[in-house]
Amino acid sequence: MREVVPQLWQLAVENVTERQEEVFDPLFTHAVKEHLKGDCPDCTEELCSECEEEITTRIEKWQDERFYDQTEAEYDRLEEQVEEWELAVENVTSNKNAATPAI
Repeated sequence: MREVVPQLWQLAVENVTERQEEVFDPLFTHAVKEHLKGDCPDCTEELCSECEEEITTRIEKWQDERFYDQTEAEYDRLEEQVEEWELAVENVTSNKNAATPAI
């Protein structure tokens, strides 16, 4: 089992939460368009409150089911990015030291 850096995990949670918030409206709009094609006789030009609640609940449930896996993937991405930055800093530092003439 690997050690999780709490700050990196929190950043992953924030990133995934932000992405899920960004895609909620487009998902909702698409679901409404599909629903208004005739799924409910009470919804003709706009949603009835019952259908609106059902669509919202389905999207939220779908996002919740994927949240942990998405956060884990985002954590891995961030961890890899940190490692790349550390390597880049190490390379710059070692190149700088190699380029400095000995006195």
